[in-house]
Amino acid sequence: MDDKIVQEVLSRVDAVAAKIGVGAGELWRILNKQAFVSGVQAEVISGMFVLGSVTCLWQLVKAVKRLKAEKDELSYSKREELEGWALGMLIIGVLSGLVGGAVGISYIENFLNPEFVAFETLMRLLK
Repeated sequence: MDDKIVQEVLSRVDAVAAKIGVGAGELWRILNKQAFVSGVQAEVISGMFVLGSVTCLWQLVKAVKRLKAEKDELSYSKREELEGWALGMLIIGVLSGLVGGAVGISYIENFLNPEFVAFETLMRLLK
């Protein structure tokens, strides 16, 4: 790489670090930690959505089993109530699973490779 380009990049990194009030090496360490923590946070949120999805689908299975077991003994209004509950749990469960999966997939990179995310962040700051 051309020394002039390297010097330009290093001077810009130093300028960004000076704006924050830290050294260039400290800026890199901060960006790495921030990317890792952001990835962990997103994976925890993703896990909570997936756990919510599993809970909703578990409630759905319970409602369907009850509908099958007490098919003839339930009144029409109680049966409608259980069917509505089951449909609601199905919708919420599927949506929670999709959101949790999307969040988990989009932020797994922060958790697994924080250096790359720190580099991307640094390049955005240097523009």
